[in-house]
Amino acid sequence: MKKINGLILSEHPFPDNEFVQDIIVYEQPILCLYKSGDRVFLYYWMDTNDIMDRWVIFETNKELLEKWRDNHYLFDIVGDYILNDEVYFVNLDKENKFVVGWKTNTEELLSYD
Repeated sequence: MKKINGLILSEHPFPDNEFVQDIIVYEQPILCLYKSGDRVFLYYWMDTNDIMDRWVIFETNKELLEKWRDNHYLFDIVGDYILNDEVYFVNLDKENKFVVGWKTNTEELLSYD
């Protein structure tokens, strides 16, 4: 998996997020909607290896989510739908337990290969 540049996190940045629904599924969920109170988060699957999956998490809102949906969830324009330029990468083991994370920004997400 690609090296992430950002502040290393030893705990999940949003442990209380509640799963709402899968938005895109291809053999497994790729884009998922979560919430915490009135806050809306998207989890986007980025990478995998033998022991863990990497997800990117960012906050959005209902209006931005609808606009991105209208644009067919094109990844090239994802930056337009992220609040506060805050992006979190998290590695979860195969049982979806947090391993490590990073707080970073939209630029790091868009440069992910």
